[in-house]
Amino acid sequence: MKLEIRNTRDDKSQPINVVVYGDSGVGKTSLVKQLPSEETLVISAEGGLLSIKDHDVDYVSVKSVEDVLSILNQVAASKYKHVFIDSITELSQNHFTFLKAKYDQVEIDEKKKPGSMGIKVWGDFLEDFSKMFKTLRDMRKNVVAISLLKEKENEIGMVVKSPDIYGKSSDRIMAWFDEVFFMHMSKDGNRKFLTEKGAVTAAKDRSGKLEKIEDADIAMIIKKING
Repeated sequence: MKLEIRNTRDDKSQPINVVVYGDSGVGKTSLVKQLPSEETLVISAEGGLLSIKDHDVDYVSVKSVEDVLSILNQVAASKYKHVFIDSITELSQNHFTFLKAKYDQVEIDEKKKPGSMGIKVWGDFLEDFSKMFKTLRDMRKNVVAISLLKEKENEIGMVVKSPDIYGKSSDRIMAWFDEVFFMHMSKDGNRKFLTEKGAVTAAKDRSGKLEKIEDADIAMIIKKING
């Protein structure tokens, strides 16, 4: 196989993958309005998109990672340039419920001890999410996933904020995404992204092109990273 040697400076436009997390009601779902509607697909695990009901954008509802992978296979070569997942918190909860029901039935069918398939549930859960995020990256589309906020006390008693994904997968979110932003309201009432890790707040900017605090504008962020 002949290898194609390229230079990173020639890659003018790189797809970004970002997770935005924050308190309920801060306006995470409405971020999709900043993206070109004709080029955006919303993957909804929330069971409703009330906050953007006045916005003209394509969407599909999902219950499990299997649903997401099926959709991604269909849209890989489509017109969509942006995939917006609302939300990975809900998706992770739904997928865990799906897997637990699946293996509860296996226990019944094979007369196994209740709960004996628990390790298999968590193993499949982590494997499925890893596969989903790898598929999203390989599609070379901009991926924006939103998440609720999780607060957890660390080893020195400080309450740390991070994206909320069911189970221990929450610890892997920083590896799965290049950009992790904490969305919050500033003192003057404007929505902002924290893009760098704080003392009690998880965040990162792998591009190195963002300020520590940015306006909560996804379209601007994409342009700034690829500018």
